[in-house]
Amino acid sequence: WKEQGGRAADANLWFRPLDMQNEAAWYRAARQDAWLDIHGPRIPFDGEGFVNDALRCWRQDPAQAVVCAMRGDETVGVLQLDLERHAGQDVGYIPFVYMTPQHRKQGLGVQLIGQAVSVYRPLGRRYLRLRCAPDNAVAQRFYRKYGFIKVGEDGLVGSEMCIRDSFRSIGEIYWIRTESSVTAFCRSAGRIWRSAAGMNTIFW
Repeated sequence: WKEQGGRAADANLWFRPLDMQNEAAWYRAARQDAWLDIHGPRIPFDGEGFVNDALRCWRQDPAQAVVCAMRGDETVGVLQLDLERHAGQDVGYIPFVYMTPQHRKQGLGVQLIGQAVSVYRPLGRRYLRLRCAPDNAVAQRFYRKYGFIKVGEDGLVGSEMCIRDSFRSIGEIYWIRTESSVTAFCRSAGRIWRSAAGMNTIFW
């Protein structure tokens, strides 16, 4: 799968581990950008709390839990996975999906979801689950497009360990992908997801 005609959606992203010991500042900046884009300045941003939660996930598997999406040598996004949360329910939880502003609305974000599938399917997870702010209409359309459905609401934003008490009233929305939807997504995508080590995984 290669770029054709210069279309951004044809770009084959690859993924490398984000080193939370040395790149925490980049992660924090991405989290802050996403937070301000959704909530604005009206709700304080707890950068330290988000970084601590990412460190917790990163320690679960430094190679896969927090990764940068790369287009060539340029970092265009970040994906954070919590490999332990909801594991007993056959659920793969995604705390954070982020694309840099200049790479949004170009059809690239689906590759981050594909990367999550490539990590969670070998672990036997049948579902993907994440939160989406109720007033984030753009993200909601994106997730619906790729088979996510709303399964409930929660008063928490982000991780319970850092901002439970401060933002109880936000009412984040949970989305979940069924196994059949994951399979359909993989078939329709027909794309090759490349790891930092150069290994290719083809979904069918």
